[in-house]
Amino acid sequence: MDEEIYPNQRRTADGDLMPGGGNPPPPRPAGQEDRMPGDKSYEEDLMPGAKASGGPSFFSKIKSEKWMLFALMGLGGGVAGAFFAELAPGSASNDGAFAVAAKTGVWTAIAAAFMSVGLFSANDTYNRRKISPGTVKRGAISGAIGGFIAGLIAEGLFQALRSGPSGVFKTLVVYAACWSVLGVILGFIFSRTVPNLGSIRGIAAGGIGGAGGGIGFVIVCYMLPDLFGRMVGIGTLGFSLGVAIVIIEAFFREAALEVVWAPNENTFMNLGAQPIYIGGGTSDEIFVRGLKERHASVVFDQGKIEYIDGTSGKRTPLKNESNLQVGHIKLIVHAAK
Repeated sequence: MDEEIYPNQRRTADGDLMPGGGNPPPPRPAGQEDRMPGDKSYEEDLMPGAKASGGPSFFSKIKSEKWMLFALMGLGGGVAGAFFAELAPGSASNDGAFAVAAKTGVWTAIAAAFMSVGLFSANDTYNRRKISPGTVKRGAISGAIGGFIAGLIAEGLFQALRSGPSGVFKTLVVYAACWSVLGVILGFIFSRTVPNLGSIRGIAAGGIGGAGGGIGFVIVCYMLPDLFGRMVGIGTLGFSLGVAIVIIEAFFREAALEVVWAPNENTFMNLGAQPIYIGGGTSDEIFVRGLKERHASVVFDQGKIEYIDGTSGKRTPLKNESNLQVGHIKLIVHAAK
């Protein structure tokens, strides 16, 4: 397939095919060469106790299973968030309605901030990037804002419905609605981070995941005691949001770019009008050490998939199962035939 894609390409000494006929970046000095995550020739890429002769490490497999990675990191963030939220001041018997609502908002803000950081960090981990301070900041702020709003709404609804029928059903409805609000806020902000997810799909995923997680939160809190119940409950919310985001993203996918980092270790990125940038810069979606920032990009617009050279602007058409070799990584296009 490579020869069909790049008729002007040149083959380097090690067999890599470089788009556009350009030469690959010069090799790095010994000891600083590019290393593929999970490469069996490097012991430091393996989990403790693993052998180089074995297959990909357990963590490497988890990183390639997007739904599992998002679910587990959302779960972990939620559990940690609920634990630290207990440090916030609790409501007293003489507190007024506004004070109670504010304290509930602070509790949910702290819990949601940690959970959101887990989900945003999962996206960096999946794309084989180091978790940056910007990712943590973005996740914490969006989670705190969404959590505070959700907490205020929850307390307001409980107070408004205090005179009505009580029970598990009312609690389920209230929490499903409120955590759905949190999910919508997180989904919208998350859509700004995940290429070609789109705000509508991000909002839908967040709303669905939040509602499902809210119901799970109530059920878990009824079954488990106090702090432990709240920790597992918020963890359930993070798990639900992570799974919903991945499912919605995959369900509406028209075309995708598969990134093969190592044998049995790959990730998928949605293709769309928003370019997927390939290069060595911090803002590039696919990081390849040694390349300049925004070395190239792949875009899917108006039914056409194209590889765009970042220097010359030359566009090369791609199709389903087209292969690109960039440095140590391989890119495969997946689209409707």
